[in-house]
Amino acid sequence: MGHDICPTCCATKRLGEIRCTPDCRYLSSGREHPAAVVRRQQEADIARLIVSMGRPLTEAQLQLFFLIASVIVRHRPDGI
Repeated sequence: MGHDICPTCCATKRLGEIRCTPDCRYLSSGREHPAAVVRRQQEADIARLIVSMGRPLTEAQLQLFFLIASVIVRHRPDGI
């Protein structure tokens, strides 16, 4: 604690391998911007998808994939 770390380590290891102090301005900023978490998850999903398919997807295919995935995730069946 109390040491400087590189931005990459801060972004990827905080609250896991690196213990942040409650007054860490980067930690509070990261909590205010959860879009970065979503983007990292999307990038990980893309990487798994590409490996499983054996060839890269076009940008249009990726956009369509995430559109369909977001509809599926938000779907709430009647009665639930």
